[in-house]
Amino acid sequence: ATSPVVAAALHAAAEFVQGAKAPDLRLQFALLVHTDEAAMSRFVRDVEGAIVCLCKDIGPSSEPLLTEEGLLNQWRSDIEAFRRRCKEIWELYMYFVFLDVKGDWALLRMVSRQLMNILEVSASSFA
Repeated sequence: ATSPVVAAALHAAAEFVQGAKAPDLRLQFALLVHTDEAAMSRFVRDVEGAIVCLCKDIGPSSEPLLTEEGLLNQWRSDIEAFRRRCKEIWELYMYFVFLDVKGDWALLRMVSRQLMNILEVSASSFA
């Protein structure tokens, strides 16, 4: 059975990533991840807490990747890649806003296509 601590941590983490589920909210979610360090830190801490609790519940593993240290290292590597991607989205969005204000429609279309590709959304979701 899952401990209440693990269940609470996973529930909080699921609540946080809920924003990425709907295509029309992916940009907003990526911007939040990049700009709201407190929310992101809570999310990371919740998942790390769940990993530690689950590893204690399950016990030691002979597989290095399935040890607490291995799982935490993989999580930290994955979350850093995710943060870099969100930073890239934020930078593209700032450039998009700049181009919109400047009125450079050709570059604006190019940047909007880049954002749609990264966010994996259609033009209708991006509008």
